[in-house]
Amino acid sequence: MLGMIAFLAQVYGDARTEMELDSTEVQTLAALVDSAYDRPAAAISNLLCFGYGICRPPLTGGDAAEPKALIHKPKPTIASGEQPLLKIHPNPASTWVALDADLRRSPADAFLVIRDITGREVFRTLLVQQQQQLVWDTRTVAPGTYTIVLVNGGQQARTEKLVVRP
Repeated sequence: MLGMIAFLAQVYGDARTEMELDSTEVQTLAALVDSAYDRPAAAISNLLCFGYGICRPPLTGGDAAEPKALIHKPKPTIASGEQPLLKIHPNPASTWVALDADLRRSPADAFLVIRDITGREVFRTLLVQQQQQLVWDTRTVAPGTYTIVLVNGGQQARTEKLVVRP
């Protein structure tokens, strides 16, 4: 159980979901399950079967079940030096926030989007340089939690959370 919690904390800390694992992380989950059939192992088994097509027979025996949902292919593993960076400071913010974006490669239809908690877009700007800093005036938006998404080449490259205080 503690291994699963630590693993998921790392995934959530990277602003990802269980369906956005790379191949190395999928193998790590499979190793956590091993031959256990307790509740954490059952949860991991369900995730692996429904999300990634790695199914195992139930405890009562029989063949491995067929996945009942669309199978997600693991994302290719990206070296940490190649992952785009998005730094936000100060966070929480009250009057302004600086957004430091490093795409780690040439921008290709790159942009930065800020959405409120309902998903409504409140700010969007194009990124024309590989490394760029933006300052956003937070006095024009309501206090709350915002999601900042960095997109490059038509793919979501990085997501971070921002808290705006009055």
